[in-house]
Amino acid sequence: MVDEVQAGELPGTILEVGSSGLRISTAKGAIAFRQLLTLHGQPAPLSEVRDRCQLRIGMILPDWDAILANRATKLNDELCRHESFWVQRLQALQSVSIPYLNPAGKTDHSANYATLDMTVPETVSSFLADRPWWNPAEFLLIAFAVYLSRIATEAKFDLGISLPAVKDELTGMESLFSTVVPLPVKVDFDRSFSAQYPDMLAQLDLARFSMT
Repeated sequence: MVDEVQAGELPGTILEVGSSGLRISTAKGAIAFRQLLTLHGQPAPLSEVRDRCQLRIGMILPDWDAILANRATKLNDELCRHESFWVQRLQALQSVSIPYLNPAGKTDHSANYATLDMTVPETVSSFLADRPWWNPAEFLLIAFAVYLSRIATEAKFDLGISLPAVKDELTGMESLFSTVVPLPVKVDFDRSFSAQYPDMLAQLDLARFSMT
């Protein structure tokens, strides 16, 4: 909702902030927000936003970096072309049940995450050396997905992945776009890994093309 503001109010000035609304001046009037949502679509109480961001009447909100704003606008225009693709994919998400894993939701403490560097076995290096047209990083990702499928005895699920090219593209805009995208995994236990590799690689290429 946009209304008039008093002369002399600089754009970005907070005119009203509280549980009932947030009103900010602009170059063409004041814009009022009666409800805010998180990037995940959940309600964000205005009073909590006010306290967390230390907003107060008379404060002038800082300008967003012009270069960053231009990048975000261009990226958003590009990603809009893939919106229907991601809507359909997200509606069909299917998790994988990892055996022997004690979910954090069933314990009294929150989950902890860590990374572990591992040396690629010589047998794997030799296997890839015989297939120079296979990208090692792509191979290891797909091999891990197949490994999860076999230990979980689940032929179909989605695996969250973070693509380096996407992360580089989103530098400085991580709070606006998702850096993790779902990769559909579909394994036929009656077929060899080599026979299924092209199909899985095609899904990875599709996720890479559609970005975030």
